[in-house]
Amino acid sequence: MSTSPDITNRTIFHFNCPLCGSTPAEQRMEDFLAAWDCHDPERLQSLMTHVFTAIRQVRHGKAKRPGKELQQCADVLLGLIRNRREETEFPLAIHADGYVSSLTCLITCPLCQQGPGIRRHTGGGYFVRWNEACYVQTANLCFEAALVLSGLLGKDQLTPDGIDLEDLRAELLRTAEATGLPPCPRCGRFTSCLYVPEKPYHLKGRCRWCLDADGPSISVTLSAEQVKTMFEKFHKATQQGQAGSPREV
Repeated sequence: MSTSPDITNRTIFHFNCPLCGSTPAEQRMEDFLAAWDCHDPERLQSLMTHVFTAIRQVRHGKAKRPGKELQQCADVLLGLIRNRREETEFPLAIHADGYVSSLTCLITCPLCQQGPGIRRHTGGGYFVRWNEACYVQTANLCFEAALVLSGLLGKDQLTPDGIDLEDLRAELLRTAEATGLPPCPRCGRFTSCLYVPEKPYHLKGRCRWCLDADGPSISVTLSAEQVKTMFEKFHKATQQGQAGSPREV
C-alpha cells in the first residue's frame, strides 16, 4: 500500500520539469508549494488535465508496451481525473529548424509555469514526447505529482469538481510502483539504477537525486608525480592537435 511521501527536505526540478521537460532552477518543495495559490483551482485543474493526457499517451504510446499491472493502474488513474480535455497528444512537438531539431512545448506548463517554447534539442537528455516515454520518465511524473498533492492536502486547497486529491495522490504512487522500478531507500523515488558500493543494494542504494544531494562518494588521490605526468600528456596531446588539421573537440 502506498503511503504519502514526506515533502520535508525534498526538492523539485532537480533535473528538469517532469511534465514538460524544461530546466527551471531547482527549488525546495516547501518553497515551491508556498508560492502555489490555493484559492485558484485552475492551475491544479490544468496540472491534472495534462497529467491525464501524458499518462494516457504512455498507456497507448509507441514506447515499450506497458505491462499488465501498469496498464491497470493507468486505467484507474485516468478514471479518477475528471473534466479531461480531448487532446489526442500532450502538447509537446518536434520542431525542425534547419539541421537542428528541438522538443517544443506548445503551452504554459502548469507545473513549472514556463511559457511555450523550446525545451531542449532532441540530441540531449532523456526527456521525450509522452507517447514515446520510458518507465523512468513515467514514474518520475507520477512521483513528482504525488509530492505536490501531498503538500497541497495540508492546505485550504480549492479542488476541481470531481477530484479527490487523496485518492489521486495514492493512485499516482501506485502507477509509479507499477513500472516495476526499484524505489530509492533514502527518498522513495523510482529509478532504473541504485548506486551503492556494497550489498544489500535495496537497503543501501541511492538514486541519482540522493547521490547529488549527498555529494561525491568517490575520491581519487594522486601523487605529485602522477599529476605532473598527467599534465605533460595533456600538453603533448594539445600541441599535436594544434599542429594537425582542425578537429572537433
